[in-house]
Amino acid sequence: MFGRFIMAAAVAATFFGANAAMTTDAEARANCKPRDQLVATLSQKYKESRRAYGLSNKYQVLELYASDKGTWTAVVTTPDGKSCIVAAGEAWTEQKPIPAGEQVSFTH
Repeated sequence: MFGRFIMAAAVAATFFGANAAMTTDAEARANCKPRDQLVATLSQKYKESRRAYGLSNKYQVLELYASDKGTWTAVVTTPDGKSCIVAAGEAWTEQKPIPAGEQVSFTH
């Protein structure tokens, strides 16, 4: 699971970095809420629960939420408690951890 999280975190970080410049201030505010409110929305509206998390070197927490139906959301929470959705999608799939050095395949 840790290896899968590292890969997912890298993808989310790349996505967030690439899209940060394209996000307007209004869009960023719409995707950010206090963590408890955001988590409640993900749980109630989308039936998503936390599947993985990690701490960045900026003391931000990256969390990945997913539902049994395959929807997923990546959330970053800053030290001041503000949580923002940085990516979301469908077809969330969990795999067994892939040993370091082995090729990653995106086929089922």
